[in-house]
Amino acid sequence: MVSSCNRIILAASIAVSLAGCSKDRETVVLPEPRNVVLITIDACRADALSCYGHPRPTTPRIDALAREGVLFENAITPATSTLPSHCSILTGTTPPYHGVHADANYRLPQINVTLAETLKAKGFATGAIVGSAALRSMFDMTQGFDTYDDDFGSNSGGRRSAKSVTDSALTWLQEHATQRLFLLINYQDPAAPYVPPETYRAQHGGNAYLGELSYTDAQIGRVVDKLDSLGLTDSTLLIVTGAHGEGTGNHSESWHGFFVYHDTTRVPLIVKAPGLAPGTRIEEKVGLIDIVPTVLSMMRVTDAPPVHGSDLSPYLAGRKTVYPGRYFYSESLLPTDYGCNALLAIEDQSWKYIQSKRPELYDLVRDPGETNNLFAEQPNRARALQKRLQEELAATIRISEKGEDFSGGAEAIKFETDMEDPKDFIRIHDMLVMAGDLFARGDRNGVVMMCNAILKIRPDVNQAHELLGAATPFEEHDKRKNHFLDAIRHNPRSAVAHFSLGNLYWKNYEFPAAEAQFQKARWLAEGNAVPDSSIIKRLTSFGLVPPLRFNARLHLADTLHIQRKFEAAVEMYYSVLYLDPLVEDTPYFRETKALAFLNLGENLYFLNRFDDSINAYQDALSLDPGSEKAQSGIAQALTALDVLGTVEERLEKEDDQP
Repeated sequence: MVSSCNRIILAASIAVSLAGCSKDRETVVLPEPRNVVLITIDACRADALSCYGHPRPTTPRIDALAREGVLFENAITPATSTLPSHCSILTGTTPPYHGVHADANYRLPQINVTLAETLKAKGFATGAIVGSAALRSMFDMTQGFDTYDDDFGSNSGGRRSAKSVTDSALTWLQEHATQRLFLLINYQDPAAPYVPPETYRAQHGGNAYLGELSYTDAQIGRVVDKLDSLGLTDSTLLIVTGAHGEGTGNHSESWHGFFVYHDTTRVPLIVKAPGLAPGTRIEEKVGLIDIVPTVLSMMRVTDAPPVHGSDLSPYLAGRKTVYPGRYFYSESLLPTDYGCNALLAIEDQSWKYIQSKRPELYDLVRDPGETNNLFAEQPNRARALQKRLQEELAATIRISEKGEDFSGGAEAIKFETDMEDPKDFIRIHDMLVMAGDLFARGDRNGVVMMCNAILKIRPDVNQAHELLGAATPFEEHDKRKNHFLDAIRHNPRSAVAHFSLGNLYWKNYEFPAAEAQFQKARWLAEGNAVPDSSIIKRLTSFGLVPPLRFNARLHLADTLHIQRKFEAAVEMYYSVLYLDPLVEDTPYFRETKALAFLNLGENLYFLNRFDDSINAYQDALSLDPGSEKAQSGIAQALTALDVLGTVEERLEKEDDQP
């Protein structure tokens, strides 16, 4: 483990490399904007925008912003999925520091300070309107926001249309137009499945992905028009960026989140603000972690928390070269779901190194598509970049003075290459994602066909066995059970498989066996020994299933309850309902928690803890005001208290008698 002193030294070294040589760079003073509007677009490849060279006019409204402001040709995201990328955008730090590495199963730790928190402390009205289910408030992205609109209505598919997001954004702008404001607007539409309005699909010859981008672009145009109509354009710092890119088949990656090639790490970044040199295009590489220090610099905020990014104001004023010596980190821990090494990358202006079982080195100048691996030909350069990557991680993985790990999964961020190479699993991953989407749509036959196809290629893929078990009808108990046992045989540390097997035992009234499986699932989920599979994460972010840690605890508590193990059940219910709920406020979860409070109240009653029992029943009523069982439970507990009080009174009188 790196000592605290060494961490400080390494952090300073990295900070110098990130900032580049700046001693002769003059201070740049731009007009101070009154407002900040930050627009993020999921699954947004830079080269899919017409202002970034796409031959079709895909994004005319964003193109106009680029002509009026500054366009960064090479902006890099440190993460290729929505939640960790936004955590970096809002904190100015990389995932090893802020501690969020994937969608679902992670929350932004409160130790982080967001841009919203900093601006709110300066008197800004702060709001967020999000279209991605990966940014639901349950993942603690609300830090610093007065308003956090993640209302997906009755849509359980995790999609909120760009029009719905924009409608809410325009209302918020109207209501706060007289205040200094910071508004985050997130669009999810370009992420699969691609279902744009037919008009936009037709514009691009049936290309649904480009249709989604054009549809999103039109909605961004509505935001720009609203700023104009409110008279805010000339006083607003407007930033448009992509949270991550989209594979669209390059390097065999259909979507995003798995690899760290520029298909998914290079994103658009366009800035428009008063006083900028219009039409400026910056080729020098920058990062999404630069957004926070840039905004704070332009807003004259000098007492902000430390960040890994750099102030881009000199570029905005027309400078072309500011930080030529910087390095940029990116990661994907998703391959660890399949027993592979994590993908960790470091790049400078010209070269990129990717750490994996079969490491990769690319000359980005001559090979921007990253197709010619030069690792064998240039071992010295590869070793130098590998060392820089190690130093970057050593400086940014956050360990407190008490030894607490805030990195959110540092055990997966390691350099061992004894596991399988992610490149060998991309086909399996894409097939599993398709199987998960089929499962979400209720197409059980499709799930079975896809999973069987996977198992013909790799019989040891436990996630395929898990999905087969989930897709098998409950009546086929033995067949379903065998699928889950197969999953455990291939991966004994799969929390999902143990949980699913426990659920099967529960439904068959085999409660001791169910308890044992739920206990294993809980230990594995809480210890993060093997994170939820990418499929479960996807369903969780869609709102289709609760996070596994919550579910394992809840089902274990219910199993203890039904076996009348009252003390153990109470302890587990408390851990579910009060200590670490990680559950958002939706009708489904409210109903689930209401039932859990009822069971807690009953267990407390049998332990003669009548006051606590009443409190639990009252919590159930707060979630389900019409619950007759809660009302009856309160009445029963009150009666018991009256009886207990009468008995105690009699005993006191007897004690007082001579």
